Amino acid sequence: MVHAFDRKKRKFQLYDFVFDRHADKKGLMLMVYIAPRTLTETDKVKLEIYSKTESEYYQGVLEGWTVLATAQKIDNLIICPGKRTRAEMIDAISPDFWKEYAGFEFRFLDGNVVNYHKNG
Repeated sequence: MVHAFDRKKRKFQLYDFVFDRHADKKGLMLMVYIAPRTLTETDKVKLEIYSKTESEYYQGVLEGWTVLATAQKIDNLIICPGKRTRAEMIDAISPDFWKEYAGFEFRFLDGNVVNYHKNG
């Protein structure tokens, strides 16, 4: 299934019954790492085609993917190749997200507050 990355879920939602995310201006974020699988020789040959033209895809297939689900309309899912830190994933969120959800308090599922680092 090399290069069949177009089947991801379009919208991701996180449900929590403790608060109303819009009324309380709160949100949850989920971050996961998806480890790469062992490639067959055929997969390796097919993948090599993308090493120069789609370097992020190539890296992700070899090193795995880090996914950040904001569960919001803007930047619902952030997907980056390789194993990333929380700070790196938060920095990958667009300024439009922070503008739209200014005043919201976002937390990871472990309770840690999500702090916007980039340019501020």
